[in-house]
Formats: sequence, C-alpha cells, structure tokens
Amino acid sequence: MRSNIRSITTRSLPSGTAYTVNSWPTQVLIDPAGYIIGGISGEGNYEVIDKAVAKTVEYFRQRGELNEEPLKLSLERAKVGDLPLAFPGKVLADGKGDRLFIADSDHNRIVITKLDGTLLETVGSGERGSSDGRYDKASFFLDRKAWPSMAIRFTWQTRKIT
Repeated sequence: MRSNIRSITTRSLPSGTAYTVNSWPTQVLIDPAGYIIGGISGEGNYEVIDKAVAKTVEYFRQRGELNEEPLKLSLERAKVGDLPLAFPGKVLADGKGDRLFIADSDHNRIVITKLDGTLLETVGSGERGSSDGRYDKASFFLDRKAWPSMAIRFTWQTRKIT
C-alpha cells in the first residue's frame, strides 16, 4: 500500500520463504499443483519469463490442468478503507504554538494538528505534484525523507504556500 504501489496479497498463498525467495525482485513460476517450475532473480528478465509462462500455460492447458477462472483477490487498501493519515513520514512538533506538522506521505499533504491531535488544517491538494499555491491548491510529492519546516521542503523542493 505504501506510496500508492498497488499489489495483491493473500493469506492463503505460501510465503516467499516457502519458494526460497531471498532477493528482490524474484519471480517464481509455479505449476497448478503448487510446485516450482523455475525461478529467476533480478531485473530485466521479461523475455525469459514471458516465454516460460507461455510454454507452461500451453502445456497445462493441453493436459486440462489449468484453471483459468479469474482469481478473486483484493487490494490491501480496500480492506482498511480511507484513513485520516496514510504512511505519515515525519512529524515536527511546535510546542510554543501547540501544533504538530505531519507529512502525510501517501496523501501528498501536510496535516497540521494541535498537540492533542485535533485537526487544525491541511496543506496541499492531495494530488502528487510540485506546484506552489494556496493551502488547498499546492501539490507535493512526499516521500519518507519529507520533513515539514518553516519553508516546507519536500524531495529537494520548496513550496510557496499562500
């Protein structure tokens, strides 16, 4: 779910360790019975994987062992719904002003609250971008290095908020 990366997980599938996955990215080709046919680690292997999958599909289709019904999987984000914060990256506390500035990374905005968590306002449209503007129009791309400051700086950029 982090950084709007869409992936599907399911608790019913065996873990990566069951298929000796110990590097990223690793692709493992598994037959309909759950046995490993092959695997490859690293990037740039599209052609090899594409050919292996095509041959495997054809083989098991001919044998009548390929279930081609669509899988019913859901994104993890669908399970948790819309949350007030999505992967808050950094927090700056302003004790004198009784405020917290929270880099709400996956919503691409700054959330300003009181120290007790009461919402005061949000800065940013929520759209990923790098434009100056009013509190509700400015856009950010926040990453884990994002840190709100007096000049509100993100990913090596400074936004002018009016």
